[in-house]
Amino acid sequence: MLKPMMKTMILRSLIAGTVATPLLVACTNIDSDDIDTDAINPTINVRSTEGADGSSVSVVLHVGSSPTTFVELQGDDTLSASAGEQTVTLEGAELIGLVTYSGDLDTKTPGDVVTVAFTRSEEGKESAPDSNVALTEALALTAPAGGATSSRAADLEIAWSSEDSDDQVRVGWSGGCVVDGSRDVTADATTLTLEGGSIAKREQGENEEEPVPDSCDVNLTVSRSRSGTIDQAFGGGSITHTFSDSVTFRSEP
Repeated sequence: MLKPMMKTMILRSLIAGTVATPLLVACTNIDSDDIDTDAINPTINVRSTEGADGSSVSVVLHVGSSPTTFVELQGDDTLSASAGEQTVTLEGAELIGLVTYSGDLDTKTPGDVVTVAFTRSEEGKESAPDSNVALTEALALTAPAGGATSSRAADLEIAWSSEDSDDQVRVGWSGGCVVDGSRDVTADATTLTLEGGSIAKREQGENEEEPVPDSCDVNLTVSRSRSGTIDQAFGGGSITHTFSDSVTFRSEP
């Protein structure tokens, strides 16, 4: 049973690791001492990128299906991540009310299994030692080149190299003067043509004083993801590995 010890925070909506349109949401942090494991739904993200040596692991513990109520570890409750013989303790940080536990592992080798363990020592509190995901295959952008300039009215040719994989690929883009977007492609694809107009200039926001510029830098990302298995002691949740590569180009009318 939950104790009435909750602290109300303000959370700026975060989507896929980037700040979205400002949205103030009342959120609540609950001490892990006050909640059973089967009432927790973790969101576990393992991320690897082209050019980096290893992988990062981040965990957000939600209370049930609530997107704004988080669990903050107390006492002897810990989160750790392991791959092969390496194990790291995940350290907590709070940003505008969002409590995240994170750490780094040395591997990004396809097929290596990352296991996240929630360990509890209090009597009556069940541990959840085996949420796991096998790392997906690598890919790397080859076009467009970083620093290139592209007209939004023209087709944009995107290409990447890739190891063989059964996991779907997503191409996404975001920038200060454009509408963020994405396109899903099949697992075996290594090219995508974005037809002219696919990347569009965004409209000026109601609270913006300055007009939206015609040109800006756009971040283009190609990624693939694989889902794993959440420990059955949890009430639900997800664990996912994503491998990505990004490039920045100049977008003009």
